[in-house]
Amino acid sequence: MYIKINSFLKNLWTFSRGHTIYGALFAILATISLVNKVDIFKIVNIIVIMCFSTIWAVGLNQLYDINIDKINKPYLPLASGKWSFNFGIIITILSQIFAFILVKKEFNIITTRFYLIATIISTLYSVPFFNIRKKKMMPVIFIVLNRGLFMNLINYCYLSNTENVSNLPTELYIFIVSISLYVTLISLFKDIPDIKGDFSNKRVTYATKLGSKKLSLICNNLMVLFSVLEVLINFNIITILINLTTNLWFIYGENKNLTKIIPQLKSLA
Repeated sequence: MYIKINSFLKNLWTFSRGHTIYGALFAILATISLVNKVDIFKIVNIIVIMCFSTIWAVGLNQLYDINIDKINKPYLPLASGKWSFNFGIIITILSQIFAFILVKKEFNIITTRFYLIATIISTLYSVPFFNIRKKKMMPVIFIVLNRGLFMNLINYCYLSNTENVSNLPTELYIFIVSISLYVTLISLFKDIPDIKGDFSNKRVTYATKLGSKKLSLICNNLMVLFSVLEVLINFNIITILINLTTNLWFIYGENKNLTKIIPQLKSLA
């Protein structure tokens, strides 16, 4: 019994792409530094909601990308066969159901609207019918809108009990701009280890178009530039540290297997 539970939890963590969960948690911590008084129960609620929401987004992505993941990420539960396709559907749908239950109970009207928009964006991103990922720039825009803008608006408006978005603090706008820069970088970085599967499935990305070496060089230079801009535009040292930690963790999580596929990348670059 213990072995089965332990195996399920390990697969669930892999399925949820652990680094995305960490990213959501760090983003919440950064938002807390912008709020004067925060209820501990609200922090717990928003963490749970964002975890369920993240599982929905990455789960949906894996359900539609299972053939590509068999090449790019064969260790994932669906791609490896550790979980069946139907079980992946159940986990993904249940995650969104649980998230909506908490959203309905906890969120006000404006925060609920933001959540619905973010959910629509993450859904459109993954469902092939809408062809979002067939154009190089569209995935970047969708990821920035979701992770950079709406998720952080949700965090702030919920934790600060904000109902009127016409009077949001300047610090929040600075935070959203700074984290959106890093999210842009992440959306470029994440395609580098996926280049072989994307080539095989004729998916056009900046990695397949520019090559892994050139895109890596561009991303590394952007990382330096964005880090400098982060310090210049953001005067909250706590937020700076959390932002840097969050995005470095994202990049590490997306690219930790990069060294294993360097020979493949060289042949494709």
